[in-house]
This record gives sequence, structure tokens and C-alpha cells, in this order.
Amino acid sequence: MPRRKIGVAAAVGVGAVAGVCSLLLLADAQHGATEAARLVPAYVVTKPVPRSIPGTAVAGGGYVTREDVPAALRPASAVTDLHQLDGKESATADAVGQVVVASMFTTPPGSARLTDFARFIPAGDVAVTVSLDPVHGVAHLPVPGDRVDILITDDNEEISLVQGVPIMAIGQATGGSTAADSNLYTFDVTPTQAIHIVFAQEQNDHLYLLLIRPGDTSVVAQSPIVGPDPFPAGGAASATTETGSSASTGSGGPVGTIPPPNFTFVGGQDELTP
Repeated sequence: MPRRKIGVAAAVGVGAVAGVCSLLLLADAQHGATEAARLVPAYVVTKPVPRSIPGTAVAGGGYVTREDVPAALRPASAVTDLHQLDGKESATADAVGQVVVASMFTTPPGSARLTDFARFIPAGDVAVTVSLDPVHGVAHLPVPGDRVDILITDDNEEISLVQGVPIMAIGQATGGSTAADSNLYTFDVTPTQAIHIVFAQEQNDHLYLLLIRPGDTSVVAQSPIVGPDPFPAGGAASATTETGSSASTGSGGPVGTIPPPNFTFVGGQDELTP
């Protein structure tokens, strides 16, 4: 009889312990479920994010919006402050509905130069910026480090203004192998070149960039093309040109302080060509 009582007591004890453990497990599961369902802030992609777009453009361009999402769906690396995107660009093309995480953005090569950009201007040169739409800016295909010629049009006159100019930055991008989403081109030029470039843009002359093949350092002496039809009838491909040591004049009047036809810029320095 005592043994039977002991067995019953033991069974009751084991059952009580099991019941307590079950209650604890149930409570823990409920807490976990509640925690997973708890809403936390996150940024979610609301329109497709192109690759290599600046983080500041993503933050201010309506590409992402702040939403409350279940804690279980917010990764540990989720971006919780859009200032985390400053100085970065999108590393991949991101689809609508994705939670924005740090790995979606990367620091573009050369971006550290933004903090001391002026130090990278060669001695004796200056940096000058112009605004060019895709038609005038080679469809925005150039990237920082490329070299371009700058052509201007004044009424019916075309003039090669500067040759072999290096692009220091596009927008605030100073490096990278993909085209930047900006109309602003910053060039490394001499002070004289800068004056002519600024003058041409301020006079509403049309600036065109001519993208140069990497490694091509050749300079071609060019004279302005004048006339409404630079290619005369008869099938000849020879253009009517006007040369001289003074500023050329088209139907629209004097060009002003634009360099004369026999004046070209070579490799960052002013040179006269015969």
C-alpha cells in the first residue's frame, strides 16, 4: 500500500511538472509569435530602382517609402535611416516590394574624393561645370575619367572649342564604370579654357560633347564651318570653311571672344596651331 501511494504521488508530480513545462512552452511560443507579428519601421521599394543611381536620388526621388512591417520580415541589415544611403549608389536593380537593406547599396569608386575634391585639380588648372542634356552630352554615356572634345554652335556656325578635356565628375560621381544620372559635367581645364566654355554657355551657344576613344591623344586642327549648308550640292563631302587669325563671323554676327579658328587647346595647355 505505501508503495502504491508513492507511485501515485510520483505520477501526480510528473504530471504537474509536465503541465508547467507545457504552459511555459505555450507562453514562449505565444510571445515569439507576438514578437514576430510586432510592426517595426522599414523602407520598402515603391518603384523600380535602377542600378547605379545615387542613394540620395533614391531617398528623395520617391523610390522608397517608410512602412511598418512585421518584425519577422525586417532583415537585420535593413536600412532604418535614409542618411545611410548618402555617398552611395544602388548596386543592383531592385524590384517593388523589397525591404531596403544595406547590401543593395555600395560606395562607388572614387567617391571619397568628394570630401577633398579640389585637391585633385592639377596645379594651374580649374574645374568648371556645364549642364548638358542627353542630346548634347553623348546620351549621358561618358563617365568620369573619359576625355571629350567640346563643340559649340552659334547660329549657323560650328566651332571646335576645346579638345581632349578630361571629365572630373558627372553630378557628384567622380568614379565608376557606369554612366551617372546627371546633366552636370565637370571638366579639368585651364583658366582660359574655362572662360571660353562659360562664355559660350552664357551666350546660349549650344555645347556638344564629342566622346574620345580611350588612349586617343591626337589633336586635329579644325576651322569653323560656316553657312546654312556646309556640304554643297554635287555630292562632294568638302565643307565650306572660313579661317583667319581673328574671331570668325557668321550670319549671326561676331562670335565675340570665342577663340579664332586657328586657335586650339591641347592637353590642358593653350597652343597655337598654324
